Amino acid sequence: MQIKSDSVSKDNAPNTQVKIVYLHRSPELHPRTDKIRQSLVKNGFEFEVFKPRITFKSKSRILSSILNYSIFFIQSLFIKGDVIWVANCPDTVGLGPWLSSRKYIYDYRSPWSKEVELEFGKGFLSKVAGKIERQMRKRAEAIVVVSSRMQKDVEGLRKPVFLVPNYPTRDFVPTKVMQAMRELVGVSPGKQIVLFVGKLSRVEGADMLPNIFEELKKSPSIELWIVGDGPLRTEIEELQKRYLRRVRYFGWVNYSEIPNYIAAANVCIVPRHKNPFSDYYNEQGVQKIAEYIALGKSVVACNIAESLNYVLVDEGSFAQGILDALTYVPQHKEIGRFWEDHSEPTLIEAINNVLSYNKNNNDVIARGSQARF
Repeated sequence: MQIKSDSVSKDNAPNTQVKIVYLHRSPELHPRTDKIRQSLVKNGFEFEVFKPRITFKSKSRILSSILNYSIFFIQSLFIKGDVIWVANCPDTVGLGPWLSSRKYIYDYRSPWSKEVELEFGKGFLSKVAGKIERQMRKRAEAIVVVSSRMQKDVEGLRKPVFLVPNYPTRDFVPTKVMQAMRELVGVSPGKQIVLFVGKLSRVEGADMLPNIFEELKKSPSIELWIVGDGPLRTEIEELQKRYLRRVRYFGWVNYSEIPNYIAAANVCIVPRHKNPFSDYYNEQGVQKIAEYIALGKSVVACNIAESLNYVLVDEGSFAQGILDALTYVPQHKEIGRFWEDHSEPTLIEAINNVLSYNKNNNDVIARGSQARF
């Protein structure tokens, strides 16, 4: 997916002179970036993704990371825009606007400090992450959250809080019907497809896939499709070699192709390990769940928040949950929600709230200055 900056002419939109700068470490990897861009441009704002003018490449991954982050931080101190949109996780991306006292919106997408604690344990790193996270929220003009659960973390800050779920846009539709996609891949008639989409990491539950398929393989009609890339890629490739024609690994695919894979599936899965922060994740914040639901697919998940829109099972009975979903017709119909209807209006409200606050503040300052003369 290509992220680009856009603007509209002054004659067509009243907000042309208002520039929103989007701050994220890897904006091109997140479809949310493009959804925000589309909404803002459509409503007459200028949108720009911040990109450092200089990048450093080195054979040493650690050295390269340190230098590039330093460059990112220094240049972010001098961002020019009316409103800075800071996408969290990691929250360190917002240190530039924070230290330079710029007005910014804090987009709370993931519980960063909690994820640091989960990966590295309680200690120095998690404490630093928590402190940075708290400071970023405290100095924000407004806070955007992706799920109602995350509202609980920020409701005591006395800041304007706006719920902007990570729902798909209405153009998230397949270009191929189920049978056409299956024929393209070479799937024989009568097969039942179980689909996993996501980063191949332990956090995303990709390490659970081999054990899940050990149970599913007893049903000869079932195939497991895996779409994505990540640190566990080698393990997934090994799984595919062991079960040729039963496990299909497609690697990373262009985001525009994801709807075709979902359309071809019977059941989509979201396996996750249990942790103290499991209830942070649901279809509001985890985009792929909302995408599965929007395309009318049955979803089986574990160790995330409860919802009427998917089947929640125990980690040990995940395979059985899939088998049940393949044979059971649910009475409850999943509700597909879309960005344009539920997210975009609140997004624009958040921007206008900050702009209105800044304008009122400036008017007060101007009146105060006049009163002194």
